[in-house]
Amino acid sequence: LGATKGLTGYTWTVSNFTGTKKYNTVGDSLVIKTDATTTHQLQTINVTLKATGNNCEDSTTYTITINPQPVFTLKAEEAVCENGEVTLKMEQAANAEAIREVDWGSLSSENKKEITVATTKAAGETETYTVSAKSINQCVYTNTANVAIKANPSFSIQGEEICENDYAIIELQSGSADKYFVN
Repeated sequence: LGATKGLTGYTWTVSNFTGTKKYNTVGDSLVIKTDATTTHQLQTINVTLKATGNNCEDSTTYTITINPQPVFTLKAEEAVCENGEVTLKMEQAANAEAIREVDWGSLSSENKKEITVATTKAAGETETYTVSAKSINQCVYTNTANVAIKANPSFSIQGEEICENDYAIIELQSGSADKYFVN
């Protein structure tokens, strides 16, 4: 919001603002910063500009509606196996702004709050998943989840030919001393 140039004086007044004061004047302008952590509910604030000039005084009030973001938490397993799948789920508090559209980016074109996708990173790396949600008022909120990729077990087995009613020892080659007997 900006004041008209050439005034001899003016003051800004902000009322009905819930939460921490997040506004200040910069030159002739009033800058209002909203924060998703203030209330998560629809707010209406009033901004009054009281101006003086030519020994006259006038004021005007402007109403600003602050629509809440569709705040959510993105849930996922903390770690999954390499070449596996991970389920990503958006969860909202009961009083959160309703989600109208979901954007999973390249992960999925579905407008769903839960998807399952294949992992693409190698063991020891972390995969970051991002999703955005848009409310009916076109407010957007984005969140991420990090998933560690675990190595799959590495092993081989060696066997031999046997006759009927005989037995064989099949040894698991994994660097451990474990042996498994099959009858």
